[in-house]
Amino acid sequence: MKRVESILREKDIVKASAVFNVPVETLMQMNEQALLNVERIRAIVMRQDFLNYKKFIRKPENKGKFGEPEILAALVKEYRMPLAEVKDIVNKNHKKRMCFCRWCCTRITPAQAEKTGGLCPDCASDALPKYDLI
Repeated sequence: MKRVESILREKDIVKASAVFNVPVETLMQMNEQALLNVERIRAIVMRQDFLNYKKFIRKPENKGKFGEPEILAALVKEYRMPLAEVKDIVNKNHKKRMCFCRWCCTRITPAQAEKTGGLCPDCASDALPKYDLI
């Protein structure tokens, strides 16, 4: 189970303010009232940090000194998350399509939605035709 902090750190708010072009004070107030989607904002800020690091290492004076492994290590330290989660976030794998069952509205995988026409396993089994075994 993932542990998600309920509020953003101050430095995350400052970064989010720059990304979203929203005043820091507004984000601070919303953060204190727990009105923000912390996990999503942190992912966006982390992705932006990754892109900023990539720009930094492309500069001629930094060529060959740093690479993607060093960037990922820096993000792991900064956000205190496992390497696999950081890789998922920076590679945009966290933004998978969400699908819901057409009948009961439970969340299902995109593959399950494709396979069953948008039904969860329970509803799909209810939709099977009934046969008499005579």
